[in-house]
Amino acid sequence: MIPGYFTHAAIYVGDNQIIHLLGDGICKEDILTFMRCDNIVVLRYKDQSVIDNVIKKAYEQLNKQVEYDYDFNTDSPDKLYCTEFVDFCFGYPVKPFIIHNYIIPDDFLASVNFDIVWTKGK
Repeated sequence: MIPGYFTHAAIYVGDNQIIHLLGDGICKEDILTFMRCDNIVVLRYKDQSVIDNVIKKAYEQLNKQVEYDYDFNTDSPDKLYCTEFVDFCFGYPVKPFIIHNYIIPDDFLASVNFDIVWTKGK
């Protein structure tokens, strides 16, 4: 079980599509399919000048078919878990500030780099 209120993370890459990691590995899917859940929060990175590069990095990982990191090891980008993938693509704005050995979705809420745009639930 992932600690915290929110349990998953993804990157919006445009055209109503997101890229994220599941147990089967990295995938791209429709945002409406992704949003079929009880609670969700949409965050926006404050420095919009990096977004094109973030999307490029997300597609690079998709093309590499990066595998899911069941060990939650944040020391190597060879395998990633969902929140680590998001942090990796943004250049690790959250990792230096985590208080545990892994990155959870709630860590993004505590980051000064992101604004809450919309939320359903909490």
